[in-house]
Amino acid sequence: MAWSEICGDCLGNIADKLTTISDYLSLRMVCKDWALNLPKLPHHHVAIPPLLMLLEHQLQKPAGSQDKNCCHFINIVLDERKHSMNLPEAFPPHRVVGSSHGCLIVVSLTGEIFCLNPISKERIDLPRLSDFPDVEQFSNHEGYYRISNQYGYPQNLSLTQMRDWYVKKIILSSSPINGADYIALAVIQSGTQLAYCNKGDTQWNFIHLNFIPSAHRSTEDAVYYNGILSALSNGLYGEELTICDLSGPEPTTKASDFGRCETNTVYFSDNVSKEAENIDSPPIWFTPHPWNKHVKYQN
Repeated sequence: MAWSEICGDCLGNIADKLTTISDYLSLRMVCKDWALNLPKLPHHHVAIPPLLMLLEHQLQKPAGSQDKNCCHFINIVLDERKHSMNLPEAFPPHRVVGSSHGCLIVVSLTGEIFCLNPISKERIDLPRLSDFPDVEQFSNHEGYYRISNQYGYPQNLSLTQMRDWYVKKIILSSSPINGADYIALAVIQSGTQLAYCNKGDTQWNFIHLNFIPSAHRSTEDAVYYNGILSALSNGLYGEELTICDLSGPEPTTKASDFGRCETNTVYFSDNVSKEAENIDSPPIWFTPHPWNKHVKYQN
């Protein structure tokens, strides 16, 4: 019997015994018939380790390179091997602005914003760049957007500037691929504005809270966990950590002004201890600053 003749329940039983996503994908690539008979992603639970995407390396490939649309990933947990994947959505005219819950969040030169599963290639569209509330006018044909900037004045941006500068980062509350409800949160205008959309929304909405960044205060980083947004902002009077609840009908501030935090020394984690039943935000760890003798942490 040839390999290609193994199919049906027998092939499914083999796939069910695999425990890692890399082994499952390798099984699908044995032959064309197996790829057609097995779903792109396994139905049973398999271990999917975090992968480090080598974005800078791929953008510096020489012109004419045969693998110009090939992304490289490193499994930093298991074997540190480099894995290659054809992913044209990660290259110009697109830009990756986030990685959340197994999806890449991509912005295109034409203003599209979408979540992409890099393995199954399933795509979920989010509201476009033109759907942010500070966009007053836009024209893809003429190649410009007019926005109301952080000082309240109109500002014209080219299509490239809008793609590369306007959106700093987008994160997700959960994976949109499985059809569940989710919230997408965008850090825009160099971190001076935060906006969000729910599943099915056609517009982005500003988050109006008393801590929200302004022309003199910008968001350096943010993470979303269990309805709670944790954001690190940087301003004239130092850095501050703010925690707010986005799970209700209107966002509300839960805590803010955690004192001055040093920039580039804060790491977010969503590994919550099961012993603490009342924890509703991820642990936030502060590493010691090079010239700060004290180690600070906040749970």
